[in-house]
Order: sequence, then C-alpha cells, then structure tokens
Amino acid sequence: MSGEERMHRWCVASLQHNAKTGHSRVGNQPGAPKQRRLMYAVVDVKDKQFKVQEGDTLYVPYHSDADADQELTLDRVLLVSDGDGEVTLGTPTVEEASVTARVQEHVKGDKVIVFKKKRRKRYRVKRGHRQQYTQIAIESLNVNGSSAASSTEEETDASGQEDDDTADAVPDAEPTEA
Repeated sequence: MSGEERMHRWCVASLQHNAKTGHSRVGNQPGAPKQRRLMYAVVDVKDKQFKVQEGDTLYVPYHSDADADQELTLDRVLLVSDGDGEVTLGTPTVEEASVTARVQEHVKGDKVIVFKKKRRKRYRVKRGHRQQYTQIAIESLNVNGSSAASSTEEETDASGQEDDDTADAVPDAEPTEA
C-alpha cells in the first residue's frame, strides 16, 4: 500500500468518526465544542494552599481535633472562580466565602529518611519519620452565603418569577432637591 492510499484511508476513517461524534475538532482547537468549566476555589489550610472543586479528595495537614466523618468548614478562601471565567480575588480572603468538606480518615504519608554524615569522623545518623495527614472530601463551595449547587437551582427557579416583596417596597425617604 502506497503512502497516498494510506492517507486516503486515514481521511475516510477520520470523516466517519467525525460524523458519529458530531464534531471535527477536539481539545483547544478552534471550532471544538465548549467544555463546561467547573467552579473552583483556592483555600488555605494550615498555611498550605489547595485548589479545590466539588467532589475532590485532598490530603491536608493533620487536624487533631477532627474525627472521621466530621464536617469541616474552611473559611480562608483566597480565590473563587465560577464556571463562566469570572475570578474573585480576596484581599487577603474572599468575604462570605467558605468551603465545606468532610473528614474521611487520618493517614500517614510515605517514610522520609533523614541521614546525617560527617566524613572521616565515623559519624552517621539515620532517622526517619512519617508525616500525618487528614484525608478530606470537598462537598460544596459556598459564595455569598449560598452554595454553588443551590445557586444554579435558584437561578432556574427565579428566572420566570418575580418576588412580591419588591412590589410592596416603600422608600425610606423622599429625595430632596439640592
């Protein structure tokens, strides 16, 4: 089979595949289908920063006061990005933003070997330790007092309805002329 025939077969196979999937572009190429971005946040847990999304599982520094299956609220949210690409950067933290997580278990990390040696002095010391971590699962990202999942539900519910409270609102004072 010549190179030209192979190229023809490859093009036919590619076109057949594209007809099945409905698009011809993949990834970041122009014309590729848009992938829905998920909301994420950057949180500070015991002076270490983590990028989190709903459903993520993380190993964070050990929380001695947290038990297994206990809920944690992480209040030090440094950055929040919604799915549309809007980023809110805190100074130093984002106001009224928090992340809710559930403790799964306490685990130990890999063994770290500390080896000290002074040459020609017959001095060698080998010590090691295993760092303790807490495994947590991120349940929800809360921004402005509402979670990410509930805010999308509220937007769909409120899109066709108008609140009665806004119609009954009475201004506190009449505007004065200057």
